[in-house]
Amino acid sequence: MSRPSPLKRIVVALLAIVAAVVAWVREQQGGGATAPTSPPVATAPGGASRAPAREDGLVPGEAEIVAAYEAGRGGVWVESAARVYRVLPDDREGVPHQRFLVRLTNGLSVKISHNIDLARRIEVEVGDVVRFRGRYEANDLGGVVHWTHHDPRGGPGGWLENRGRRVE
Repeated sequence: MSRPSPLKRIVVALLAIVAAVVAWVREQQGGGATAPTSPPVATAPGGASRAPAREDGLVPGEAEIVAAYEAGRGGVWVESAARVYRVLPDDREGVPHQRFLVRLTNGLSVKISHNIDLARRIEVEVGDVVRFRGRYEANDLGGVVHWTHHDPRGGPGGWLENRGRRVE
């Protein structure tokens, strides 16, 4: 597997910094109001909720994905949520997979590749915020999350969740 170029690593780091600065500015513009009792939760069309944002503006789980991407690592179990920005045709070579692209809050693009021989297809449209658990593999395009289904051998598995429906 090839490692991300130094330029891509710098861009990802800069995007993370920009996200943190934007979050800080928004907090400062609040006029010193007291913090809410629970973290803000964004919603997507159809009422799907996004995981609460952290102080650095990242959704829980994104930091692990970004770190794996920057290190060129694979085989990392991740759990997070991200907005769908493109639905791809199914991959029909070999084992069929449902595929779509999500964008993390720092701008990193990740492909979700969901085995539809082992799990039901999930309804997903551009703009949906999909929660996921699976194995992340880094690549030059941002990476892939696969193994978003149960493990037929009984080991740990993953899942996809959208609009209140979870498939494993």
